[in-house]
Amino acid sequence: MENSEDISKSEYSWLDDIIDLLASEYGWTKDYILSRIYPDEALLYIKTIDDRNKRDYLMQLAIVTNPVLEADSQKVLWNLLSNKNNHQSFESVQLDDKLDKQGFAKLKKQLSKQSRIKVK
Repeated sequence: MENSEDISKSEYSWLDDIIDLLASEYGWTKDYILSRIYPDEALLYIKTIDDRNKRDYLMQLAIVTNPVLEADSQKVLWNLLSNKNNHQSFESVQLDDKLDKQGFAKLKKQLSKQSRIKVK
């Protein structure tokens, strides 16, 4: 059975999470967040942060996968990422998963020039 201290900590862990996210993302203090940000505003900020992070991760994915995708798949992926108003689900898009052998060879060649990276 939980004691009262454990219960009170778990009851407010969501608030700690919100404070942590807003403080780390925007550099705001705990006092600023608690005194100036209403709960409904905090939820909007969280959604904005989440959307931006998703776009950033998708762009990183495009950068990493671009050298090994076929040209048609590169175009599909770029069109999806560059259209900010696109609400199309990525699950409904089928990328050609064939390996672009020339692009992959170029990537391996570039990576093998790096002294810290060993390429097979």
